[in-house]
Amino acid sequence: MTIAASLLTNWLLVTSWLVYIAFVLLALRYAPYHALFSDPRKQHFLYASSIILALFWLLEIQVSAGFAIHPLLITATVLIFGWSLTLISASIALAFITLLGRADWAAFPLNAILTFAVPATVSWLVLTLLNSLRFKNLFIYMLGAGFAGAALSVAATGLLGAGLFHLLDSPLLPTPGLSSLPLILLIMFPEGFINGTLVTAMTVFFPDMVKTFDDRDYLDRP
Repeated sequence: MTIAASLLTNWLLVTSWLVYIAFVLLALRYAPYHALFSDPRKQHFLYASSIILALFWLLEIQVSAGFAIHPLLITATVLIFGWSLTLISASIALAFITLLGRADWAAFPLNAILTFAVPATVSWLVLTLLNSLRFKNLFIYMLGAGFAGAALSVAATGLLGAGLFHLLDSPLLPTPGLSSLPLILLIMFPEGFINGTLVTAMTVFFPDMVKTFDDRDYLDRP
């Protein structure tokens, strides 16, 4: 989800910068640098993820002037790299999109919050909840963390966006309310399907590259 800076108020721009900086500082603080730099393959995967995210985000649909939606692909990134590296990789991808002129630098922090910070956090919370269950299964990981996590992250982003539209009260933005729910529901399934499919493929073919997957928990348990 990207919003033009011309639609935003000064207080929202300042607040979004503060929130985004807090997210980035946490990501830099808890990023697993040793695991990343000790394996060149993980570094290449991380660089590739920034490119893939940028390409996916170019597939945007213009809803109204200054407002567009696009696939997120954040849940799969979180499951593969973890929360911290996802924020770093996604920040690079959004910077690339902004350099191409597809987004505004002034709106960069708010677009970052809506595009990956909130979805990544929701996906990580869903994974944490699933890991707290006594019963663990491979399909719970794929469908629960992959499919459901992505769907819920889109729902959270959509609801947050609707709340912002209500505060901005701009005639150029969609009117928040019950009319926005069908659009959110419509986006949830394809987002869940794309992320669930990617997580399944990575878990099957490259399980050692998926940070949040441990075959001892999901396969070796009776």
